[in-house]
Amino acid sequence: MFLDEIADLSPVLQAKFLRFVQEQSFERVGGNDLLQIDARIITASNRDLLAEVSAHHFREDLFYRLNVIALNVPSLRERSEDIVPLARRLLSAAAIRNHPPQLQFSPTTETVMASYRCSGNVRELRNVVERDAVLSPTEVITPECLPDTLFHTPAIWPGSSPAVSKKSNVNT
Repeated sequence: MFLDEIADLSPVLQAKFLRFVQEQSFERVGGNDLLQIDARIITASNRDLLAEVSAHHFREDLFYRLNVIALNVPSLRERSEDIVPLARRLLSAAAIRNHPPQLQFSPTTETVMASYRCSGNVRELRNVVERDAVLSPTEVITPECLPDTLFHTPAIWPGSSPAVSKKSNVNT
């Protein structure tokens, strides 16, 4: 079972979830039967759960029940070298659904994407790629196809101003 943003659980739901984790059982809503389950539980959060425990926003006992193996996955903006390979993989999947399978990014488009600081992480990148796959008029996605938000960040082109014009500064 995967639960995303576990830190967002209300205190009432944290208590119920702790009971589920400890007893590996639950009752269906409106039911009276106790159902046993054998499940591996994986949770994720974009917040530091230990800090949430210290601030009394997250139950300490639930934290220690869940914190068996902790993996820290840096945000996509902290590992820019992963943007292009991930974007290619997302494009491959999107192309199968929306466009000819040979859809690809131009080298300049990949340079722009690699320089973008994805504040929305993988979800944002997935949406950009999906949009490009649907709207691209050709099989090669050029920077002109990218959303304007990719050109309003400071790190796109060395020495450029934050509001880079994609028509005048980008060559495919």
